[in-house]
Amino acid sequence: MNGHAWLEPDEQLKMCVMMKECGLLKHSPRGDLRLKDGSTTDLYFDLRQHRGSAKATEFLARAFSRSILDLDVKRFVEIPQALSSLAGVITVMTGIPFVTVREEPKKGREYDEWFIGPFEKGDKVCVIDDVVSTGRTKVPAIKRCVEAGLNVVAVVVLIERTKEWHDTFRENDLDVLVWPGMTISDVRRHLTTLTV
Repeated sequence: MNGHAWLEPDEQLKMCVMMKECGLLKHSPRGDLRLKDGSTTDLYFDLRQHRGSAKATEFLARAFSRSILDLDVKRFVEIPQALSSLAGVITVMTGIPFVTVREEPKKGREYDEWFIGPFEKGDKVCVIDDVVSTGRTKVPAIKRCVEAGLNVVAVVVLIERTKEWHDTFRENDLDVLVWPGMTISDVRRHLTTLTV
């Protein structure tokens, strides 16, 4: 990890091309694309849209698979929504099982109310998600993993939008690094080369 992206520059460019072609990336030079928090941006990523493209699904699953294998984890943890439909494909490609951490507990179940999928205390895991900005949406899942006894070694994301997650994790006593495939600056740089 050591501050390096898990995608090489040529792989980042290929990822940007695929995301544009498959509708996973919107770009507006006017900066009028609305984010979940109400702010606007020039780049909007929606990896959930991979569901409409076998090419995008395979491309993303292969990329995430390599980063997960590089971490040598026993399991990976997915946060519901963005990458949920990729988790099974990644498991098939890597042979590494996954666990889903729920946003809300399922009370009165025979199995764990917070987790779907078995794990053992002490398992070395990484959390996967699409994008990180402030990191606030990652905190509950990471905390649940730590409270359950999992050893969270990294949060693997495709895109690091900002580095605000550093402060958020520190404020929440989380000693976990984010390992991005690329930064928002990388995406902007690659989009410039595509439009020249």
